[in-house]
Amino acid sequence: QADRTIRFPTGSCASLVAEAVFKSSPELLKDNAIALLLRCAILIDTQNFTDEHKTTEFDVEMFGLLPPLAALKLHGKVEMDVDLDDKKLHNALKSAQKDTDGLST
Repeated sequence: QADRTIRFPTGSCASLVAEAVFKSSPELLKDNAIALLLRCAILIDTQNFTDEHKTTEFDVEMFGLLPPLAALKLHGKVEMDVDLDDKKLHNALKSAQKDTDGLST
């Protein structure tokens, strides 16, 4: 039977996933892909923690528990040092979100 938790308000569902991973299988966060996925989702959902209607203290707490990532590639186009500037990561994600190159109509 699954654990049922209701948390309101919630800014990013990825924060709920992060909490579940921390509680049940924290070793999964050693996988950079999982940590990066959660990190990116929280940044996008909260608009880099600037959306006052969407960002909660819980989001900030869960993001702070994620391991920092030294470097990443986003769509093979962008390289950056995430530890130095999560704002750059957020901007790259927003840019990638709008990139429709390679999509057909």
